[in-house]
Amino acid sequence: MINTATLEQIVNEYNRECRRSDREPSYIGLGTALGISGQTIRHIVRGIYKEDKPYTNKPHPTRCIDNQDFNIIRALFTEQ
Repeated sequence: MINTATLEQIVNEYNRECRRSDREPSYIGLGTALGISGQTIRHIVRGIYKEDKPYTNKPHPTRCIDNQDFNIIRALFTEQ
């Protein structure tokens, strides 16, 4: 799982790069920066996964972002 400090650093760096390049952040771009899929980012922003099931507090062993950190990713796409 990506720890909170690392996640914040990568999201902030990605956001700065987007601003420097005068482009909007994308799920695919952030996913690439984090080493996960753009689809995973989309699911985190929406708060659901596979067949519109909400994330639970009991994560699957392969979960890479803690529920408590979803707000870090969501903020990137809501501050536009």
